[in-house]
Amino acid sequence: MAMGIDKEGSELAYTYVTTMLPGVLLNSYADSIDLFLIGMNFTFGIVVIQLMVIPVHVGFCYLFVEKYNMGVKGAAQAHNITACCTMLLLFTYASFLKPIKKAWYCPRMKTFQNLKEFLMLALPGVLMLLLENTNM
Repeated sequence: MAMGIDKEGSELAYTYVTTMLPGVLLNSYADSIDLFLIGMNFTFGIVVIQLMVIPVHVGFCYLFVEKYNMGVKGAAQAHNITACCTMLLLFTYASFLKPIKKAWYCPRMKTFQNLKEFLMLALPGVLMLLLENTNM
C-alpha cells in the first residue's frame, strides 16, 4: 500500500496476466495471419471466423468462471482457448485458399536460404529503432 497499489488487486492482475500469456502469443500469430489475409483481400472469412469464436469464448468464460469457480484464472484460460481456436481456424482457412497457395506454405530450408542477406539489411534498422525508442 506504500505506493497506493492494492495488494489483492495486483495479485489478481498478476495471476490473470501470467495465465493468459500463451493466449497473447497465439493472438500475435492470429493477427499476423489476419494482416496477411487482409492484404490479399480475403476479409469475409476473417469476419466469419471472429463471429464463430465469440460464442466459444462466452461459453468457456461461463464454464470456467461460474461453473468451475476458477475466477480470474478461468477467464484467462477461456482467453487462451479462444486465441487457440482463432489461430487454428485462420490457419486452416488460409491453407485452403487456392489463390494464395504459392504464398502460404510451411517453412522449408529454402525459406532460410537468403537469411544472412536479410539480416544484414534488417539489423541496422532494428538497432536504429531500438535506440530511438529507448530514448538514448
